[in-house]
Amino acid sequence: MVSDTTWQALDTIHCVVYNRHNHEQDYEKIGLDKPWLNYCASRAAALGPVSAELATALFYGFSPDQIRQQLPRAWGIASPAQVLEARYAIAARALEPFADQIDGLARSLVEVLTRLDLAGAPMAAAQIALETPDTPSRQLWHAATALREYRGDRHWSVLATAGIGGAAANALGVATGRQKPSQQARTGWSDAAWEEAFAGLATRGWVSEDRTATPEGIAARKQLEDVTSRITLVGLDTESRARLLAAETQLASIAESLTA
Repeated sequence: MVSDTTWQALDTIHCVVYNRHNHEQDYEKIGLDKPWLNYCASRAAALGPVSAELATALFYGFSPDQIRQQLPRAWGIASPAQVLEARYAIAARALEPFADQIDGLARSLVEVLTRLDLAGAPMAAAQIALETPDTPSRQLWHAATALREYRGDRHWSVLATAGIGGAAANALGVATGRQKPSQQARTGWSDAAWEEAFAGLATRGWVSEDRTATPEGIAARKQLEDVTSRITLVGLDTESRARLLAAETQLASIAESLTA
């Protein structure tokens, strides 16, 4: 079994490239001078110069209107290759304090990538298709990102099967306390879309009038996460599961340091 602690740590490591305290104008240097612009370009860069429609489909939880304002405009400012290099540079700098500790960890996680069943996992596949970096810090971020996106690909399929759209998924996260109230702004949904999302959750009996989750909503959210974890494991062979289990403590320690 791969624990929630491991998946959360991988997500924390992946997200260093979106933290404004880390990127120190790396995106701005290539012309991506707005938070939404650099986020959309950065998240999509491994896919190539994709359309807003494709990015919307693969990001799943983000407002289509917001993404359309950023893509393909970003590709007229910076190429995906430039954005990818900025991402790796930011990640390497953030992970540099751990450089002398992570060589074995990075190599082990890169090996996991070669063993994944990529059917139905487009975001992970795009990251894995990139050339593997040649330094431990970059390798660790590369692997953490691919694994984070792998579980994300599975999660979106679970949500879609359950009939839960992007806005509703985020609203349920807020209602259960899994996400902060700022999640609406962070994912770009309009007030109208947010109201509609909560109305839909209320119809299911998952949120109360004060927009907090009911016991049924809490149970539903847990079930969605549990199903995601189970189907993610299907794509991991025994060796990969063992490698991730062995990496848990070190990944959690790195993630804790990054958020301290």
